[in-house]
Amino acid sequence: MNEPFNRLIIRDRIVRVDRVFQRFDWFHRLEHLVLMLAVGVLLLTGLPQKFAQSPLSITLIGWLGGIQAARQIHRAAAILLMGVALFHALDTAYRFYVLRLPPHVLLLRSDLRDLLHGLRHRLGRADDPPDMGRFTYYEKLLYWAVVWSVLVLVVTGLAMWNPIAITRFLTGEIIPAAKRAHGSEALLVLIVGVGWHVWHVVIQQRNWSIFTGVLTEPQQIRYHGIEWDAIMAGRDRLPLDMMATRRRKRIFFPVAALAGLALAGGIGFFVSFEETAVITHGERQPVEKGGADAVVPLPAAPATVGAAPSLPAPTWRADVGPLLRAECGECHGTGSALDLTDYDAILSGAPPGPVVVPGDPASSALVLVQAARDHPGQLSGDELATVIVWIADGAPR
Repeated sequence: MNEPFNRLIIRDRIVRVDRVFQRFDWFHRLEHLVLMLAVGVLLLTGLPQKFAQSPLSITLIGWLGGIQAARQIHRAAAILLMGVALFHALDTAYRFYVLRLPPHVLLLRSDLRDLLHGLRHRLGRADDPPDMGRFTYYEKLLYWAVVWSVLVLVVTGLAMWNPIAITRFLTGEIIPAAKRAHGSEALLVLIVGVGWHVWHVVIQQRNWSIFTGVLTEPQQIRYHGIEWDAIMAGRDRLPLDMMATRRRKRIFFPVAALAGLALAGGIGFFVSFEETAVITHGERQPVEKGGADAVVPLPAAPATVGAAPSLPAPTWRADVGPLLRAECGECHGTGSALDLTDYDAILSGAPPGPVVVPGDPASSALVLVQAARDHPGQLSGDELATVIVWIADGAPR
């Protein structure tokens, strides 16, 4: 008797308000959740390092257990993000190549027409918004923005992960450039990927399909009318040739397994073959309070560096320059009040004392600040020892 009240008419379509349409299965909802977890942890641990002097950043880094713990958590989340990206690429290839699903995420000429139609509707020049398919033009734009952001974050993040190895093949300026691009892209992800998407889709459209997996029929028609028409007409899924599908599977799975193992193995080797700034040193040692003449305990340089003739002494070009560009260039780069990325600038001195005094590490402000072991851009014990040996040798270029 109440059945007619379960129906209404939307844009010349008879709609059941109690009917839902599946948008994401559990597998892809889980993929979304893992992606959100990885991005959230990366933002939480990365932005405080970018804005290290902010009181909020200092508080967050303290909650995370210090700068070294924040870096460890950040890199673990980066590995998770790379894993999600690799899985998504293989899953997308499977859906297109094996299942022959239409490439719904590709930007088409019709998306430009929908964009113009949507603008006309918002300006009151069109009565109804555009009918769109499985993904709207703004969902496609967001998807490709995420793909681009992940690529930039991965490439620049790997460059900063092993700056010494990178600068053996590329100019040292690539490290501060990678840091700036990495931080700027993180801000873009926060503003566009999180802020705009959450506001526009989750809040304004009340679209919770990323968690529930389904859309109501009014939502389906309002935002994906063309797909609704295809579903109602039975045109949303084309029949598969099972024999051809099995042949494609026999080709796809070995190729995908080899490609996945090669990429995962290559990334794993790259992030582990060389010790970098993530290596922590001993517990923080208190600095004796005594004014300008206070004695700061300095970490001893490894005896083998100065004693073993087979190991070359550190130089600015090969060792110290790339190290300081990687660890200090974001805050103390070209154009800053204290430039630690240029050899001549670092020897010119800056208040309250010389940054580097060749032959005298104990009088070098760079060593004194790092020896306190509480600087946001903290060098590890081995790295600081390298700097000390370099200064003690006369800071060779």
